[in-house]
Amino acid sequence: LMSILVIAEHDHGTLKGATFNTVTAASQCGGDVHVLIAGNNAVGAAEAASKIAGVAKVLHAEGASLAEQLGENIAAQVIAVVGREDKNYSHLLFPATAHGKNVAPRVAALLDVAQISDAMKIISADTFERPIYAGNAIATVQSTDAIKVITVRTTGFDPAAATGGTAIGFSSISTQQFGAKLRDLIGGSFPIFKVMSPKDVWWEIIERYGVTIFYTAPTAIRVCMKWGVEFPNKHDL
Repeated sequence: LMSILVIAEHDHGTLKGATFNTVTAASQCGGDVHVLIAGNNAVGAAEAASKIAGVAKVLHAEGASLAEQLGENIAAQVIAVVGREDKNYSHLLFPATAHGKNVAPRVAALLDVAQISDAMKIISADTFERPIYAGNAIATVQSTDAIKVITVRTTGFDPAAATGGTAIGFSSISTQQFGAKLRDLIGGSFPIFKVMSPKDVWWEIIERYGVTIFYTAPTAIRVCMKWGVEFPNKHDL
């Protein structure tokens, strides 16, 4: 049976309340519930997570790049955990808070799956209820994705008990640093931006960094179409 991963919300020292509600939602998906604590000096939060009722395992990623809880860095850490050969996750659950809504779409995009937003009821492992039309109607949605990325409307679930968990301590895992590099790339701080023609820079990025999916605005795509194939043909894409 595959496991469920809850990405905890915390202030490094302690867990935030939304995490406990998300654990309850995770327990209704089937499979063991694991909790990821990604932070800096976050041992306190990891220890607290290991005590939550229903949690089988806690993964603790520690590093300075996670101190500010930037969406890109946390998403990169989640992807690293999901990609480990010894991990087999069917669901990734985030509280539907500002923080969770910042990280979950990034994770879903990197996994190339559809996000299920604001789940307020777990009907089965692949079927959920969520509000639509500003909460005036409830939609039942079903996902066929191998990994389901879900934000949880915490008011729909009782908080899990803070004690009584069966997890024995927590496991430390390596911290991923590439999220910060992704921000640099998007932000335009690489030297190639300063020396290359704007007509050529995107194709150079794609070739140099082996980009397979490149997200940009429709307006920019139309500009590239206007410039023709001269510049992309110069690169090994």
